[in-house]
Amino acid sequence: MITILLRGLAFMAVNIPRVARATIESNEAIRGLQDRADTLSDAMREIWNPNILPFLMGTLITFIGISSLLAWAIRFKARDTHFLYMGCFILLFGLRIIAGNYLMRVSGMVSPMVLLWTESLISYYLTIFSILFVTCFTGWGWKRSLMWFLILQACYSAGATINDIRMETPYYSGVPLNNLFAIGGTLLVLANLFQSHIRMNHEIRAIGIGFGIFAVSIVLANLAEIHLIPEAFSQEQAAFFICLCILIYVAIHYSKVTETNLRNMTRDLETARNIQDAILPQSIPSCGEGRITARYIPMTKVGGDFFDFQQVDDDHVGILVADVSGHGIPAALIASMVKIAFISEFSNAGRPEALLSGMNHTLTGQLNNEYITAIYLFIDLKTGEISFSIAGHPPPILIHTGSPVPTTVSPGGIPLGIRKDVRFPSGKISIAHGDRLLIYTDGLTELADSHGEQFGTARLSKIMHEAAELTIEKAADRILRAAVEWAGKKKREGFDDDLTFILIHT
Repeated sequence: MITILLRGLAFMAVNIPRVARATIESNEAIRGLQDRADTLSDAMREIWNPNILPFLMGTLITFIGISSLLAWAIRFKARDTHFLYMGCFILLFGLRIIAGNYLMRVSGMVSPMVLLWTESLISYYLTIFSILFVTCFTGWGWKRSLMWFLILQACYSAGATINDIRMETPYYSGVPLNNLFAIGGTLLVLANLFQSHIRMNHEIRAIGIGFGIFAVSIVLANLAEIHLIPEAFSQEQAAFFICLCILIYVAIHYSKVTETNLRNMTRDLETARNIQDAILPQSIPSCGEGRITARYIPMTKVGGDFFDFQQVDDDHVGILVADVSGHGIPAALIASMVKIAFISEFSNAGRPEALLSGMNHTLTGQLNNEYITAIYLFIDLKTGEISFSIAGHPPPILIHTGSPVPTTVSPGGIPLGIRKDVRFPSGKISIAHGDRLLIYTDGLTELADSHGEQFGTARLSKIMHEAAELTIEKAADRILRAAVEWAGKKKREGFDDDLTFILIHT
């Protein structure tokens, strides 16, 4: 018994110090872990600054703004200006968040004064791009109120910028006034978004909701900035992010709708062009030993100029050249009516005045306030006699063989389609072998250069005389090339008016 007791005492004497040392080491380890946890917690609190989330949001918004501008640049030909204005608005808003963020100012990457100048300048111009974006969908608003506010805002922004630079102090021109402009612009946009005369389509409703949310935050933020309400009420960045998501959706949806409409319009233009090609003569009539050539270049894909022939027999041919006022599809539709009216007057092919009078009687009252200038010639290839009648159209130019002086006909008459009881002036001219006759629309002679000087009949006559020794096709190409060069065009498209002429060589 005593032996067992002694052994127990010996065991305790040996192990108690070990247990004590283990306990001490364990406690020290626990304290070390606690210290590390406290250090990590302090580090996390130091890293996760309340300014980090706004900084990240500003960076994201800036990236979205740049992406919108890139989308506009890629789709530049589609004229998606809403992407341009939206991109500028978003980009500036994101940069303003970054410039005003505390982390950016203490980072040392950019001078605090530069950041303050950036923030102040953006604040002056931010409202301008938001209004421009909204006008893409609503127009200039009730009694052009958005336009007048935009002018006022632009004048204030420019004046404030100049004054700040002069005083070398950002925001010198006064924070309250800029805040009032921001509040006023926001409320004006909302008022125009919900005007009764605006068609409340899908895009307008979505923009109204987005700007409604953002407008409340803008008003509260600007009131807080001028210390009229507590800072806690300002949630501008969160509201803008919600508005941003809605604006991106609207911009993409609107772009898709615009692209669909553009495709449909392009298809309709191609159809109209095909129809117009069909109503124009498919071949040039024979003219004995003479030759006839024509050139036709519409201002757009379709035009209001029209020409046609009536081959009565081998020795007689009628030529009509007409010019519809206006351009594009409406003028092309009227040109098709001219075609029908011309065909219906085939029985009067040898009587120019009667033919134009008959066409005028058919077209008057059908042109929706438009009118048509026209000239009709009936050529007797045997005798070389040309009978003609003019309805307010430029007179033809006749170049005789070996004569540098052109023969012109006095203009006269009023256009077709104005009133029915009209007599059109008529006359006769004679042509000989080798003479050339030019019939044209005013799109040729009124073609202006970069200084506004017109091509004119004198220059046209001179070019005809210089090209007298060329074949009729080359002479026509020479006239067209001279016109293109005069207008400073590199291609045969993009003129300010439809261009048509017919050159006849006997």
